[in-house]
Amino acid sequence: MDGNSEVRVRFTTRLEDEKLAVGSGVELVVPGSVKRKGLNEIMIQILGLEEDHRENFEFVVHGSLLRGELGKLCVQKGFSVEKTVEVEYSLRGKPVRAEEEAIDLDDWVCCVDSLKTDDGGCIFACGTYSGNLKIMEGSAVVSETRISERAVKSVSWTSRSRLVAAGADGFLRNFEVTKSFKLRQVLIGSCAGVEPFESTVSVGKDRIAGGTSTGSLVIFETSRESNELLSEIRNVKRPRSSYEDVIRAVPSRELEGHSLNVTSLAYDSDKLFSGAWDGMVIEWEAETAQRVRTIPTTMKAVTSVSVSSQLVAASCTDGALRILDFRSDSSTPVMSVRRAHRAVANSTKWRPDHEYEVASTGSDSAVRVWDIRANLGVTFKRTEAHGVDGRGLCLSWCGESKLASGGSDGVLRVFTLV
Repeated sequence: MDGNSEVRVRFTTRLEDEKLAVGSGVELVVPGSVKRKGLNEIMIQILGLEEDHRENFEFVVHGSLLRGELGKLCVQKGFSVEKTVEVEYSLRGKPVRAEEEAIDLDDWVCCVDSLKTDDGGCIFACGTYSGNLKIMEGSAVVSETRISERAVKSVSWTSRSRLVAAGADGFLRNFEVTKSFKLRQVLIGSCAGVEPFESTVSVGKDRIAGGTSTGSLVIFETSRESNELLSEIRNVKRPRSSYEDVIRAVPSRELEGHSLNVTSLAYDSDKLFSGAWDGMVIEWEAETAQRVRTIPTTMKAVTSVSVSSQLVAASCTDGALRILDFRSDSSTPVMSVRRAHRAVANSTKWRPDHEYEVASTGSDSAVRVWDIRANLGVTFKRTEAHGVDGRGLCLSWCGESKLASGGSDGVLRVFTLV
């Protein structure tokens, strides 16, 4: 199959506009030499668009944006001449702009997680280098407490009123978030990262996974009985500085898999994914805690993992962003690798409701959003987001349009993509 051959295509779309969706299911034969503009003209004719209502379309073939000749792309994908190629069309996006808001927190922002409120607002939980945990609603700090003498390494909401934070002191702390933080549990373990999981299998049962500095994972499960015990002692008065009467939970399971510090964890339905300094990304069964698969990232230390429908984005110390497809049977299912940052890539997060877009930030101070269909083409970028000599350290999406980035300049920057 080449530019001189013909390709039979079947158009598909996810567009909801009925006038634009009528092209879905249409089959025809096109020259192998046709490019995006050629298919665009064909689609305009199929849809019967008038001259003053002409649209610009993008075309995706098996996860890749069409950027050259269709025939050559089909050859790259290994399609045979007899195959009917599915071509998905969508409206071509305009260049992404962003409104920016800066929230000064007076300390390195090591981690951030967000909640979207019913009215479309955002609540951010941030951990700082000096051990503070801060809650922001909009741009205002509404609650703050010192939880450790060392940095807060990771923070994650378990519900609208509960929050888990991991400190460099080796403890996970489970909080009720009120005007004054109430410590609910101290979970024992040398934890570098934390990811909560609301179990969909057993109602009312929380599962929390922590990564340790020795390369193991610890899993905590809170049973109904311990919840009842918790409610009995919740109102017991105690000195604010003392943890003696607070429930100290021990892990129900400890998983061995990595040889070095576990830096990041991410749940996806019934799977748990972990990344570590040993350069490995491991897939685990969340319920049975069994290791499913181990994927090396060419031995570059992994700083962060994020998962969306079995696609794992891994940021690495060589500045690269690697996309791993755990749906593939290949022993090395690396979809794409991009030198995303000129220094260490510190964090990555998939964009909600945009299955092809993933954000990253790194020690070059930049914040970027990538489109994996275009071999990690940039759809949004903000260079020097955290100052000329600053570092981007963490990311969190609040809904599909707001991206929060914390850095060494002590500022939480919130980008609203428009």
